Parts: sequence; structure tokens; C-alpha cells
Amino acid sequence: MDLVDVAGKGLADDVETLLERGADPAAPDASGLTPLEAARAAGFEEVARILIARGAPDATRPPEVIADALLAPRFAGRKPGLAVLVSRRWKILFEKGYGYADLALQVPVSPRTQFRIGSVSKQFAAAAILLLEQDGKLRVDDPLAKFLPDHPRGDEITLHHLLTHTAGIPNHTDAPDIRETITRPTTLDALIDSFGRELDFEPGESWSYSNSGYALLAAVVERASGRPYADFLQERIFDPLEMRDSGVHPRFVKPELEARGYAWENGAAADALDWDLSRVRGAGDLYSTVLDLHEWNQALFEGRVLPRASLERAFDGGAWSYGYGFQIGRHRGTRLIHHNGSMDGFMSFLYRFEEPGLTVALLHDARPPVAPLDDVPLKLGDLFLQDVLPPRPALRVDPDVDPGSYDAFVGRYRLPGGLLQTVSRKGDQLTSQISGQDAFPIFPSAPDRFFFKVVDAQLEFLRDGATVTAVRNQQNAATVIATRIDDPVEVEISPSSLRDFTGRYDYGSAVLTVTLEKSGLHAQLSGQPRFPIYPAGGDVFVWKVVEARITFVRNDQGTVTHGIHEQGGRVFTVAKLD
Repeated sequence: MDLVDVAGKGLADDVETLLERGADPAAPDASGLTPLEAARAAGFEEVARILIARGAPDATRPPEVIADALLAPRFAGRKPGLAVLVSRRWKILFEKGYGYADLALQVPVSPRTQFRIGSVSKQFAAAAILLLEQDGKLRVDDPLAKFLPDHPRGDEITLHHLLTHTAGIPNHTDAPDIRETITRPTTLDALIDSFGRELDFEPGESWSYSNSGYALLAAVVERASGRPYADFLQERIFDPLEMRDSGVHPRFVKPELEARGYAWENGAAADALDWDLSRVRGAGDLYSTVLDLHEWNQALFEGRVLPRASLERAFDGGAWSYGYGFQIGRHRGTRLIHHNGSMDGFMSFLYRFEEPGLTVALLHDARPPVAPLDDVPLKLGDLFLQDVLPPRPALRVDPDVDPGSYDAFVGRYRLPGGLLQTVSRKGDQLTSQISGQDAFPIFPSAPDRFFFKVVDAQLEFLRDGATVTAVRNQQNAATVIATRIDDPVEVEISPSSLRDFTGRYDYGSAVLTVTLEKSGLHAQLSGQPRFPIYPAGGDVFVWKVVEARITFVRNDQGTVTHGIHEQGGRVFTVAKLD
């Protein structure tokens, strides 16, 4: 354990343990950050008092110096880069570029470097819809069929459903062949025609993130305004706000100061897959700079883009903590209005701490990132608002919680979007695992409350009487509730029969390899971990790490020829390759 790390996470027990073992309460880490600075920047005043009582000098450096110390070591050397800006209302408190926008040409990143901003684009599409509502051209409660009369279920799906990801429309960027199609240009009409005809759920009944829904909103903007989507945004948003380095990404001409996108793997950079952003029209098709995003955020919250009544509807997260193109959360007493973006070669973060009026913008030209970034916006917010935000309670293990109570929490929980959270017990230790991720230990702070030590995240198990029915996840200011589900019923099947299903199956841009191990069948999709699949009757097998199933189909001779995969409301056929 590192004292700076545990102090910054508020792990009071671990701080005291390290100090008792002789750790220097004032010793900085490799970046120059001291334990006291880490604790205070994150709002853990109890931990700060512990450190001062053990001899740490009661002094910290200015926030901009600490911010640079946090970021500079991550991007030292010849690496893809990061542009960062922190502002409070109109005053820019910190802006800087790290690393490179183009490694081959050795072009450094600056605050004027242009990046593809991915899903941060969605708030601009939502603003366009609300501007058209102000113009009297539409209402957010209008059915989609008013603008796209031939779209399936368009009379039941409203613009509100599309804006909030509650329409049930499958996300086209989850399609098995997406990596083959994402580099090819398309028209908005052709893109919409490629969507599946079936819904994942009835409109308004659930939530599932859908880039497809925002492509439909872009089409609505065009139909309602009579203008191309790019022209509407330029005329109504970018030009009035003088966002000269932003726009809908052009198909054939690279913006002058655009960063090159990289795939950063095992300490080496390679050119990332180059998306044609016509494939994510409305959902992830914009480019911008941290300076322009600062201008946008400030103008938006000042009411110079939309009136306050429209903004409040856009910022109403409802049951799913998602408004109109914005994720909605709370952090240390302030409403947090934010969104991230991610695509091959690029990552983006735009956060607004509403009451203090603080904006944090980060743009990065690599995915996977050069260094973990998901927690950086909150860390910078905490740092620059440490004299404004209320302190956070330190995290301590409650010694009175009986490990014998842990069995009540063990099981599987369904997260929005079809992912599963699996809570397991080994001896006196509980772990939590999200589909496709590692399992991490969790520690009790109260009988039904647990916290992680590897990340700043907490869990609260919810009950109906004595029965645990759900778990509330809190991380990075987002709150997500996962509902408990029953394990699938397994049936016995002979090993000789299991061999019928082994082989490779065509998932478009990926291959699913099914193998027979001593413990049963395992399935591995290209580039992903290998997981067991379990017989559920007949030739049907299910995953436990995610809600998915595959039905193997035989010909008249009894030979398996293909499979039918079902997941997240989508059903598609996969041919057996061998």
C-alpha cells in the first residue's frame, strides 16, 4: 500500500496502519504529491487531521501546481496526449496540453488541439431538438412518426424516449460487424435503414444506451428544420458562440489542428481504427477543443443557448440518471452534469459542477488511454473546489459486521444495458465483479454498505424485508441500481454430446470459439476473456457473466450448423465455421 494513494481514497484504517508501520506522513510520491495534499484534494479532512497529528506539515501547494503534478508524469515521454482545462464560470483556472497530437510529426498537444469528442456530441444534438422546440417546429413529446412516418413503432416512440435512451432501440454500434462497417461512409437515411426492426423493450419501460436513438434525433433535426444537421449546428450553436474550432466532423477533410487517434497497448502506440463519423451521426460525430467546450459549457449554463426551463428538462435525470444528452449525478452536495465519450483513438470528458459553476474538460487521443482517466475529472473538481465543497467521511471497516451475514448478498444482479454484477464470497471476503471485468474485494462500512479500495466506489444492498433484492452502485458521481436475478437452471448433459457444439462461430468482425474442458463448455469471443457456458435444456446454453444465450441448431443429420445468439433483446444467427 502507498500512503499517498490510500490517503487520497479516504481509507482511514489503512492510513493509520501504514503510519504505525513507520511510513513518513510527509513523504511525497513519484509525482511530488504528499499524503496531506491527496487527502485534502479529495475532501477527506479526517484523514488530513490524522496525518497532521502524526507530523505532516499543515501546508499544501496551489491547486494548479498539484493538478500538473497529477497529470504530467502520466504523459511524460513520447506518448499520445491530453488537453485539459478547468474553469470557474468565465475564469480559466488551469489549462495545459500534455504529450503529442501527432507522434510521427512530434506535434505537441495544446488547448487548441482538436479532438473527436465521441458521445459528448449528444448534448449538442439534444440542444438542437430543444432549440427547434423553442422555434415551434416540434415538441419533445411528439412521436417519431411525425418526422419519420415509416420508422417501425414510430407512433409509440417519442423524442423524449430517444433523448433519454428509453426508446428500446438497439444500439447499432454493438452489432457484431461494427468494426467492419464503422470505417465506411454512409448517409443518415442509409444508417437508419440499417437498424434492427425489433425493440429491446417497450418504449419508456427501461433504459439502454443507444447511439441509434441519437442518429434518429439528427434526422428529426433535418426534417423539422429543413437544413442539413451539420448546417443547423453551425448556424445555431457554433457560429453564435464563436466556437471556431468545433463542428460536425467532415467526411473527407481533416480539421486543421486535429489530433491523430492512437491505440495505446502495452506501452506502445499504433494508429487507431479510423471511424467514419457519418456512422455515429448525432451520437458521436463532433470534434472540438477544451477551449471551445469551456465556451459551450459557460454559455449553456448562463442561459445563452436555451432558457432555464428547457435546461431543467434536459438536466432531469429521472430514474436512470440520464437527461437529454447529459448524465446527471451528485457529488459532495452539488449536482454534477456531465458526459464522457469514447471511440477508437479518442476519449473525452466534460463535467460541470453546477452550483459552484466549475467546468472540467479533458480530451485524449488514445484508447485504451495512456493512463487511467475516468477518475481525473472528479479529482480535478475536488482539487479546485476543496475550499467550497463539504468534507467527505473517511472510509473505515466496521468491525461489528458479521461475515456470517455475507451469504445474503451473494448472487447476480442485472445492471442497465444487460451487464451483470456478480457478488461472491470466499471465506470472510466478499467480491464484486462486473461483466468482462476483474473481481475486486469489497469491505463493510455498515451492515448493508460496502466500499472498494481499488477505486472510489461504494455499494449499498437494498432489501425487501429480510431479502436482498438489489444493490445500489455509486462511483464517479453516478448512481446505478442493479436488480437481483435468479441463476439459470442447469441441466445435465453428457460430455460426448457436448463435443457436438465445439468449434468456431462467425460473429461478423469476431469469432466465438467454443471448447470442451473438464468442467464443461467454454466460449471465447475474439479479444475477450474465455467464459463457461451452461446447458439450459435441449441445445440451449447460457452465460452467467452476462445475460446471453446461444441455441445451437442442427441439420437433418444431427450436425450443428449454426447458432442463434440472444442478448440485450437482439437475436441474430451465427454460422459455424468448422
